[in-house]
Amino acid sequence: MATALPENDTDTAWLPPFEHAANEDTVALAAKKSKLHVLYIRAAGIAALWLVIIGVAIGGMVALYHPADVLLRTGDRVQGRVLNYSHRSNGADILYVEYKIFGKLRFAEIIKQSSKQYNAGDKITVIYERENPDHVRTMYESNVDDDMADFCWIVIFVAMLFFVFSVVAVVRWWRRYKAVCRTGWRAASVTVAPDYPIRRLRHMPDIYVSYNDGSHITLRASTSCHGSTPLRNQPDRPAWVGGTCKDMVVLFPHGRWRKLPYVVPAFARTTRTVKRSRKR
Repeated sequence: MATALPENDTDTAWLPPFEHAANEDTVALAAKKSKLHVLYIRAAGIAALWLVIIGVAIGGMVALYHPADVLLRTGDRVQGRVLNYSHRSNGADILYVEYKIFGKLRFAEIIKQSSKQYNAGDKITVIYERENPDHVRTMYESNVDDDMADFCWIVIFVAMLFFVFSVVAVVRWWRRYKAVCRTGWRAASVTVAPDYPIRRLRHMPDIYVSYNDGSHITLRASTSCHGSTPLRNQPDRPAWVGGTCKDMVVLFPHGRWRKLPYVVPAFARTTRTVKRSRKR
């Protein structure tokens, strides 16, 4: 029968007592410094990259609207006339206007963005840049490309979403790194059991861990790009386990294709249990 170990000892509820084996010490040192810490730094770098993308997209929005705002404040104004109004296939509404600058007749296409209604022949105030008379807008229409503005908003929204996910990943990898630094590694045999067949409410693979002292624990892989499913084909795969509770890590000697150590984040579904033989 299986007996659950007491949970008041934070480490032994998830890991067996540490044994100072040379191979475990070597792997612990290498993995702590070169794998978990690198993964934390990489997650932080990805979060910083998304932050840069957000900044670039916001800069794009400023670059789009700032010239129109400056033109509204500083541009010269003349009386113009609406020649026509059309709706293009790409969804843009266009005003065709004419205006005179120092007696010279000019024509312009202005992107309509406001809810104001226009008809051919309507009088309209055209605001133009003195150094570049083709750069125009009206009192209500900034003449900014809506498609580019919409693209910038989409980029900002998507980047902010992934930035939040990246920050969560940074915090989780940092917690795992600190947990493993505190507990060290324990040698174990690991079997990865994906949730097959695939169901609508599919969960991440379960990881069945058998420690060298005969105790067992069931983990579940955390959502991460370091998935465990590719390692499902070899049961009782040798590995090392570290961390506690929600901040556990399974370190495989190598991945499916690469010979470098492969880290899988996980959390405990149960506390550690040990099988006891029945008394006769």
